[in-house]
Amino acid sequence: MRKCVLALVAVLAFSVNAFAGTSPLAEFSPGTGDWFYDGAGTLTVNPDILIDNVSGGVTDSLIGAEITFSNLSISGAGPFFSVASGQMTIQNATTNTTYLTADLGNGDMLAVGTTASAGFLSVGNVNITTEGLALGSDALNFIYNGGNPLPMTVDMSFSAIPQGLADMIANNQSGYGNFSGSLNAIPEPATLALLAMGGSLLGMRRRRVK
Repeated sequence: MRKCVLALVAVLAFSVNAFAGTSPLAEFSPGTGDWFYDGAGTLTVNPDILIDNVSGGVTDSLIGAEITFSNLSISGAGPFFSVASGQMTIQNATTNTTYLTADLGNGDMLAVGTTASAGFLSVGNVNITTEGLALGSDALNFIYNGGNPLPMTVDMSFSAIPQGLADMIANNQSGYGNFSGSLNAIPEPATLALLAMGGSLLGMRRRRVK
């Protein structure tokens, strides 16, 4: 019986860790999209950014979908800025069928030279559509979490052309450049407890074997 319990905990911990580990849930690589700053405090990432990597499986059906970030509000004095109140959408790149919508919360951005990075933007009000659930994506099913969507964060990297984003904001100038980033799931407390319990029980088992 003990062996069965330990095996079950190990399998559960492994399956959860496939998405909830150190790897981002989904990534969009440099050069796959661009952004536009309107010179008045609003930054939008154009809808041509494709998800090219999903943690847990290179064949996940979410790969190749478009991810869009719109109406990001930027404020503050360089090189540190605050980013808030944007929207995120994931949709089919060909048919524009929406799979997921969400709101972006507050985050921080550091702009130095011609590059900038924004990290830990919170993702809330996550809605996975019927089409998203029917897609058969392990990543979307993981986020869906049985109807209680997991909390997530977004990391972004920007490169500005031809000048730095900090200068654009300071001088109220519009501009554009390349974009990349990642979508990261935050394991809920029960998941973290499961992983900790699995590690503890396996450790106890190893000590007894010795």
